[in-house]
Amino acid sequence: MANQDAAQHDENHLIAERRAKLAARRDQAAEAGGSAFPNDFRRDSLAAELQAELGDKDKAELETLDRRASVAGRIMRKRGPFIVIQDVSDQIQLYVDKKGLPAETLDDIKSWDIGDIVAARGPVHKSGKGDLYVMMKEAQLLTKRDKTKGGQQEAKTSCGVGWSKKPAPPIANDADTYPRDGGAL
Repeated sequence: MANQDAAQHDENHLIAERRAKLAARRDQAAEAGGSAFPNDFRRDSLAAELQAELGDKDKAELETLDRRASVAGRIMRKRGPFIVIQDVSDQIQLYVDKKGLPAETLDDIKSWDIGDIVAARGPVHKSGKGDLYVMMKEAQLLTKRDKTKGGQQEAKTSCGVGWSKKPAPPIANDADTYPRDGGAL
C-alpha cells in the first residue's frame, strides 16, 4: 500500500510539473502574440525511409551527400545530446547541436519531456555506433504530453483540447462486414 501511495505521489508530481511547463509555454506564447504550438511544420521524411535510403552509407558519404531531412515524432528516450523519436514508421535520433542552435531553441528543448511530439530539420549523419541521426538546425515542439503513463493518455494542444477517449468507430465501408445491399452476412 505504501509503495502504491508513493508511486501515485510521484506520478501526480510529474503531471504537475508537465502542466506547469505547459502553462509557462502558453503564457510565453501569449506575451509574444503567437501560438504555443504553431502548425507550420511539414515533415518530408519518415524514419524508415531514411534508414532504407541512407542506412548503408558511412559517415564520410553522408557528410558529402549533405542530405537534409524534416522529421517529426514522439520522444521515446533522451540520451545526452541525442533525442530518440518514433514516427509512424520507425525510430530515429535527433542530435541537439548546442553550438548551432539559437539559445531560445535550446531553452525550449530543455522543457521537452518523454511523450512530447517534436519536429526537427537538418542534415542526416551517422553516430559512432552506426545509428542515423538528424543534426537539428531547426526544432520545435508540436504537442506537449500532459499525463505520464497509464490507460488514457492526453496530449494538450494550443486550443486546450485533448485526444478523444472514445474508441474509434468501425469502418463502415468494409464490404465483407457490411454488405452493400443491406442483406445479412
